[in-house]
This record gives sequence, structure tokens and C-alpha cells, in this order.
Amino acid sequence: MNGSETREFIGEAVKQQKMNELALIPSSPEEIPQDDLSASSYY
Repeated sequence: MNGSETREFIGEAVKQQKMNELALIPSSPEEIPQDDLSASSYY
């Protein structure tokens, strides 16, 4: 792999990681079950 290929590969990995993190974060309060105490303990 040359330098630019390596950079591109790392960029893809970082992008994938960010998408995974975003997938774990409820994008709106409606997505959090109101009766779920474990969900409210994160906030």
C-alpha cells in the first residue's frame, strides 16, 4: 500500500467508526423508551 491508499483506508475506518457511534446514540428523545430506567441513567 502506498501513502495515499493507507490514508484512504484509515479515513474509511474512521468514517465507519463514527457511523457506528452515531448508530448507538438515539437521534431524538422519542427513540428512548420512557419507561426504561436503564436508558434514562445514561443522561
